[in-house]
Formats: sequence, structure tokens, C-alpha cells
Amino acid sequence: MKTNALSPWALASALLALGALAQSSPDRVDPALFKDLRYRMVGPSRGGRVTAYAGHRKQPGTFYIGATGGGVWKTTDYGVTWAAISDGFFATGSIGAIAVAESDPNVIYVGTGSAGIRSNVIQGRGVYKSVDAGRTWSFVGLRDVGQIGDALVHPQNPDIAYLAALGQPFGPNPERGVFRTGDGGKTWKKVLFVNDRTGAVKLSMNPQNPREIYAGAWRGERKPWTIISGGPASETGLYKTTDGGDTWTHLTKGLPQTLIGKIDVDVSPANPSRVYVLLEAPGEERGVYRSDDGGGSFRQMSSQLDLIRRPFYYTHLTAHPKDADTVFINNERFFKSTDGGSTWRTLQTPHGDNHGMWINPDNPDVFIQVNDGGGNVTTNGGQTWSSQNNQPTAELYQVEADDRLLRNLEDLQDKVQVPFQARCIHHNHRHIRLAEEDKIPRHFFIRAGGEERVGAGKVDQFVSFPIERKRTFRPHHGFPGPVPRVLAQAGEAVKDRALPHIRISSQRNYELKLPGLQPQSDQFRILVDGADFTLLRIHGCHGVPVDSET
Repeated sequence: MKTNALSPWALASALLALGALAQSSPDRVDPALFKDLRYRMVGPSRGGRVTAYAGHRKQPGTFYIGATGGGVWKTTDYGVTWAAISDGFFATGSIGAIAVAESDPNVIYVGTGSAGIRSNVIQGRGVYKSVDAGRTWSFVGLRDVGQIGDALVHPQNPDIAYLAALGQPFGPNPERGVFRTGDGGKTWKKVLFVNDRTGAVKLSMNPQNPREIYAGAWRGERKPWTIISGGPASETGLYKTTDGGDTWTHLTKGLPQTLIGKIDVDVSPANPSRVYVLLEAPGEERGVYRSDDGGGSFRQMSSQLDLIRRPFYYTHLTAHPKDADTVFINNERFFKSTDGGSTWRTLQTPHGDNHGMWINPDNPDVFIQVNDGGGNVTTNGGQTWSSQNNQPTAELYQVEADDRLLRNLEDLQDKVQVPFQARCIHHNHRHIRLAEEDKIPRHFFIRAGGEERVGAGKVDQFVSFPIERKRTFRPHHGFPGPVPRVLAQAGEAVKDRALPHIRISSQRNYELKLPGLQPQSDQFRILVDGADFTLLRIHGCHGVPVDSET
């Protein structure tokens, strides 16, 4: 098959020629030197962080996701395949909110700028609208509102839409709060404004009365050294309108009275008098609150810390559409309550660090859930999920080349993968895959979620790779401390498992020698303090990781 890709030596020659030309004439570069170069996607195919999501009740297999750096993607087959639909239209790849008009699934509003303002922030660039289900897009204003946390469309009129604008993430600006359009985005009116440092981050509409809307107000601001999250409860917290946004009431009864940070709110479609709130607040005031009188008063249901960890990054609550006592929370883990928010249990997702979900109102077993690994769809209430290895939306923080031609390491947020000839090392907190030993040019290490540093070391006859609860990953060499003992060698079968096991401790770094394994089929499972990791040796990935979900 004929290809336009240059051979490694042709590319090297072109680069050397370019370097020589640049030295002799730095202001003149002949474009002909680049005429045979072509870009191609070499990976990773794994999804990245997603904080925006949507679906439509009459199209149960169609979902939309918005990545924090990879734009808007669409599936029409329950997540089996995904297609990028915003490329070439949007001024930014950071997506904050997606809303599909219930009365017309061709109408979609997208607010840019993710409101999960961790230390790396891509600023929003306004609102975009499609009237042909995402085939084409038009810019419809609000360029200066910064990060957009939520969007709603009137269920009977697709020209009426609402946006929750957090504002610029690095300082005060007046373009923040709740905005409304009545003419399909031609004009916008700011209908709720608290102050130039407090924006809106969440909206929830009573499906039986679309003029009744709740808004969560949050002061969230990023500094190079910290984050400012929260403000006086007299300003932040929960607001409600009963006239479509013309006037608003600040709801305070039963909620914290001193400080309130990031907040989420959702009306129960099964009983619109039931309103759930998840909020950040000092100490035991944090957690889940519930109203059974349409926001007139609230009572705290849970202060469990796991529900509100890293609130600036998470804080996502969703009410079940048919059962008023069932509610979900997306945080580091995925939680479900079936008793109105009093007690919680965890559900498994393909990836941790969870950022929300959209549930089909007519069939609640069908929903999309999003996280730091992308978007995944279930048709059976979360028992099984679609793959995340089909949506290349990863945030690439760094690129580091080794000393061999056309081989380099890419450092991803919350995971690491090695493309080109050295590709197919992958870590997602649950699975690790290694290529053949002679295809791995370096040892590697990452710190935190990959955003701090990726490095390389000397090639040897073993591969060092990390698993540690605190997510501080290091190579076996160059750091103090012994390598822990491998408690069960590869090849020793365990009766209750189909694969051989290696049992290790997560308290220290370790190395694993891989002698005598078959290059295409050998695999075994690793148990780290009770958590499963799968090790699969594969041959010739060509930049596309195989599906590791088991």
C-alpha cells in the first residue's frame, strides 16, 4: 500500500538540511523542504479527561462528550465508535457543557472552557451551536465569559437556552453568572449576577415546569500557587427562579451559613419537590443536602468525605429520573445511594476520577458516564461499559525523545503511553501493558497524574514499572530504598483466577523481570494490595493500544 510517510532516513536528511539552511540563512526557509511531510495520528487512542456530556431520550445510542482539550465527540452506536465533530469550527478544544434540545435533537449548544479548574486550565472561547446534529457549527457569542459549567435548553422551545458561566479563571470579570437567550443564541441576557468574582457553575430545571430553574453559584479562581474555592454563604450557594430567569431567590435555609464552595444541584425528575445538593463547606458542613419542599428548606443527608474530595475538580451529583430516592455522585470514585442520600456504595467504572453522567429518562439503565479516561456508555446500569480506547482526546503535557530515531515518550494527564516503535506501555490505574522487551527503549517514570515529569533511563533486560497508592511513580534505579520481594512468581497459577498472579506491595517501588515470555500471548494478573492490574505483553501495536477491559 502506498503511503506519503517519509522513511526515517529521509526525514532525518530533511531535518539536517533544514538545520543547515537555518544556520546559513535564519530568515529564509524554503517551503519546498516540507512538501513531502505529512502529519498522521500515532496515538494514544485512549480517551482523556471529559467534563461535558449529553444525550437525547429519543436517540438512545447517540451521545456527545466534550474533552478538556480534545473538543466535542459523538457516537451513534452506544460508544462502539466515536467521531470528532468540532474540529475546524471551535476556537478552543476545552469544552465545559453540552446541551441537546429535547424538542429537536438537531439543535445542540456547546459552552467552551471546562469549569473543573485544576492547575492546567484552557480558557473558554464562548458558545457554539449546531442545527444539524453536529455536522456544522456556528459561533453564537459570549466569548469573554471564560469557563462554562453547564447548559440547559427549554424542553419545548430550542431557541430558549441557559448557560452557567463561572467566568475567567484567573481574576475578576463581570461576564459571569447565568445567561439566557430567547432567539437561538443571536442575543444573550445576563439574568443572574452575584459579583465579578462569583460565577455560576451548575443549572437544574424542573422537567415538569421549565420556568423553575436552580443555579449553583461558586467563587472559583486559579492562582499559580493555589486555588481560591468558595466565598461567603450570603453570596455563594444556591439560587432559584420560578419565572424563567427574570427574578431569583437565594436559598439558604438549612444550608451552611458561613462559607460555601463549589456546589452542584439536581431536581429529581421523579418528584420535582425533591432537590439534591452537593456542596463544599468547612468541616462536617460539607456533603449532601436534600430538600423535599422545592428548596424551601434543606437538611444534611451525609458529610462523607469521599463524596466531596477535591471539590474544585469534581462535585457532580445526578438524580435518577424515575426513582426519587436514587442519586449518583461522581468523584474520585463513582457512588450510588438508594435511600435518598443517607448511605452510599461504590460502583465500578473503567477509569477513576469521575466527572458526571447523563441518564436516559425513558430507560435509566442506559447512560453515559465520563472521567479522566474519557466517556463510557452502559446499557445495563453500569454492569458493563463501552471501551475508552477509541477516542484520542488525551491531554499531552510533555514530549520527551530518547536517543534513537523516531522514538519518544508522551506524558499524559493521569496515564502514560509510549508511541512509535516504543509504543504500547500504558497505565490507567487498573491496567498495564508492556511491549516486547526489545521494543522498549527506556525505563520510564511519572509523578502524580503525569503532569509533573516523565523521564527515561537505561535499557536493560528487565522493565521497571510503577504502581503505588500515592501515585508517585519511580524507576527502580537512582532512588533510595530496596525493591520489595515478589511474593508469587509469574507462572504460578491461582485457583480462583484464569490468569497467573504476581502479588506485590504498593508501599515501595519494585521491578519485574520478564524472562522467557512469548511475545504475543503471555499475560498475567498483578494484585497490588488487593487491587487488580493486568499485564499483557503484546506485539506490534502501531500506536493503537488494544482493549484491556476484562
